[in-house]
Amino acid sequence: MREGGGLLRCILALDLGTSTGWAIRGHDGLITSGTVSLRPGRFDGGGMRYLRFTNWLTEIDRLSGPVAAIWFEEVRRHAGT
Repeated sequence: MREGGGLLRCILALDLGTSTGWAIRGHDGLITSGTVSLRPGRFDGGGMRYLRFTNWLTEIDRLSGPVAAIWFEEVRRHAGT
């Protein structure tokens, strides 16, 4: 996906879960991928997974961004693995 000036847009793709997989294509076309663990700690409250995720997203945007689009799979039914 190119913007009007011919530059590639930064796109983030997510495979959501407690261990979230991600891939990002930067403005230079380089694709980087990895995983981030959102598993709550022993003494964490219920909102810590959300806070970890939003902090991680903010850091990805700061380091690689601005992120123009985020793509993710909508899981309609999770049977467990």
